Amino acid sequence: MSKTYIELKVQVSPVDPWAEIFIAALADAGYDSFEETPKGFNAFIEKDQYQKGVVEDFVQQHQNEVKISFVADDLPDTNWNANWESSFSPIEIGEWCVVRAPFHILHKKYQHEIIIEPKMSFGTGHHKTTYLVMQEMKNIDWHNKRVLDMGSGTGILAILAEKLKAKEMVAIDIDEWAYENCVENLEKNSCSKIEVLKGDASLIDNKGFDIVLANINRNILLEDMEKYTKAMLPGGILIMSGFLLQDVEVLKEKIASLGLLFDKVVTSGDDNSSENFSGNWALIKCFK
Repeated sequence: MSKTYIELKVQVSPVDPWAEIFIAALADAGYDSFEETPKGFNAFIEKDQYQKGVVEDFVQQHQNEVKISFVADDLPDTNWNANWESSFSPIEIGEWCVVRAPFHILHKKYQHEIIIEPKMSFGTGHHKTTYLVMQEMKNIDWHNKRVLDMGSGTGILAILAEKLKAKEMVAIDIDEWAYENCVENLEKNSCSKIEVLKGDASLIDNKGFDIVLANINRNILLEDMEKYTKAMLPGGILIMSGFLLQDVEVLKEKIASLGLLFDKVVTSGDDNSSENFSGNWALIKCFK
């Protein structure tokens, strides 16, 4: 499938925390891939979804707080996958798990290995929120569990859940590209217990999930958290990420209003790994 994309090259000063705040706003506006740079970041969106006004509005709203400059260019279809592959390096979570592309050669053993075809869908493990969720998954008993993965992207979290002996997974993403990439990645990882659906939270017609993973963004989490809750078994676990630390309080209010039991917040700054992620992205874990 061929798509034409816009590459938005953004410079911000100061970079921290404004690059991540701007990235979160663009994710809400439909941008589906981001690449951090020393002076800011590059963001990618389908050309027919690009709206210059969204970027200009953000710049104007925060002109007294941060200096932002940007340039938007067409990204040639023929160069995209080559560029993406060249920047895709294996992601390690200690010796517990590695995420690699089919063309990577590993020189040591890992407990779990996930193969992801690096295309234009969210969730290669490089983004801090995906990495946060994967780290938290290490602390959970997945044996014989039913799992819902909302905003599944490449399918990386559902694939890891199957490797951790979960019984059954449903992976849902609204983007056609993500859907097709997820199906491709399931085959590469010999997964047989994951159902992939294209759509939004209205597709959650199956009840009785033991664990719900939702790595999306703040606005969608607030809108759909009630649907996640209704789909969970008593004692079920909800893990949410895709938002900034500054969004935690409003999400905690929603959690309390639904009668969920808040467990903890983890930020990317809590991670001491070689990824050296900053502390502005967050994860929330709670129970039904």
